[in-house]
Amino acid sequence: MLSPELIVEAFKKVLVAQLDCSEQPITVEPINEYLQTFSNHISGRTRSTGGHNLPWALIVNTDGTAYTHADAYDPHYRITKVFENSFLKLMESAGLVNSNKASAVRAISCNSCEFQNGCTQSPLRDALLSERMTDSKGNFTCAVAQPFLRWLQAESAVRF
Repeated sequence: MLSPELIVEAFKKVLVAQLDCSEQPITVEPINEYLQTFSNHISGRTRSTGGHNLPWALIVNTDGTAYTHADAYDPHYRITKVFENSFLKLMESAGLVNSNKASAVRAISCNSCEFQNGCTQSPLRDALLSERMTDSKGNFTCAVAQPFLRWLQAESAVRF
């Protein structure tokens, strides 16, 4: 697995290559998400954090067991077997309720982030365990989004 630092470095290289390209670059997520966050941050616009009852993605194991992206393969957050149950059953599962609660707890840490107003909270809410860290006070921080956004801030002062 790549470390958050290596992921940030890779994202930097992709963005620089896109900026230096004369052709229309393809949209790369989550880089596009981070650019929107940064744009809103510097312009003072606020983004909606939206509803978080529906997962943005499901990870489905080969046996059909579904998990949210952020809590993939953790038995506490097992949603349901998608090959055997309806979507309604998925939405009512204890695993999804637990995952949504854990996501909301992570999002509380967004209140102390310098980029909070421009962000959807998705980078922390939906982050894999490897993409989030805790600080000395036990608050969650984005291990990829926040360093990338800080780099964007420094780069924008130099490039633009």
